[in-house]
Amino acid sequence: MAKTFGNLKSNKLDMMDKLTMGKFAGCRICDIIADDFEYLIWLNKQGFVNFTTPVMTDLLARAGFREAEEYYQNEIAPWKDEDVPF
Repeated sequence: MAKTFGNLKSNKLDMMDKLTMGKFAGCRICDIIADDFEYLIWLNKQGFVNFTTPVMTDLLARAGFREAEEYYQNEIAPWKDEDVPF
């Protein structure tokens, strides 16, 4: 049985693939994932591109790390050296 063109190659982007659109057109995912993961998440949510499971796992892990770091800076760091009563 013949395969359709859609089944010949996956349209999902992996770490070493290049973006074909947007402000990072021509850049590899692995080069921009550390700095602009929010943009890559936005591209995925809008449906412009699809990523493989390892890329999505890395993106979501970086997003969670950013939230945890922001929480620490806003809530814990200002009180870290002070004696806070219980």
